[in-house]
Amino acid sequence: MQSESTSYSSEMLLTVIYFFVFAVSLIIIKSFKSYQTGKIQDATSKRSSQIPCKLCRFFSHNYYLKCAVHPDLALKAEAINCPDYYPRHNIYK
Repeated sequence: MQSESTSYSSEMLLTVIYFFVFAVSLIIIKSFKSYQTGKIQDATSKRSSQIPCKLCRFFSHNYYLKCAVHPDLALKAEAINCPDYYPRHNIYK
């Protein structure tokens, strides 16, 4: 009788240990993925905040033609050093 209870308790202990290891590994994987996602979003937001297109006089919020001068560069990383950038005046008034 005691060997059955010992066998039963050791199986339960192994099941609990396997479940714990599985849960901890899932938590580690999830936190690593969210860390990587946050890192990518930070890099993207830093880069997009450097793009001056939305403050340029030639930029429009038209879906088909964002920029009248360089439509192929509008809102892209190549537009950071746009030679034709001309800021709008009184954009917040």
